[in-house]
Amino acid sequence: MPISKESIGLLVDLVENRLGSLHINDREDLKELNKLRFCRHELLQENVRSEQDNFRGLNIPFSRRFKNTKAASARPSKQTPH
Repeated sequence: MPISKESIGLLVDLVENRLGSLHINDREDLKELNKLRFCRHELLQENVRSEQDNFRGLNIPFSRRFKNTKAASARPSKQTPH
């Protein structure tokens, strides 16, 4: 069962809050710090992966995907002769 984007964002916030409040006093705290960092990394990767899957599901032809971007508008337009 996939996790929603909102749930991933909430979990990332919780992990980052815990990272911010963690005080390293011994090796166990250091291990927890590394586990939390890895957890945050995995959650962020999952979030990127889910966004890529959503983008792939659009079924928009490649030539039209970036129609409204700056790069597309920077191309010279075809001018009709007067």
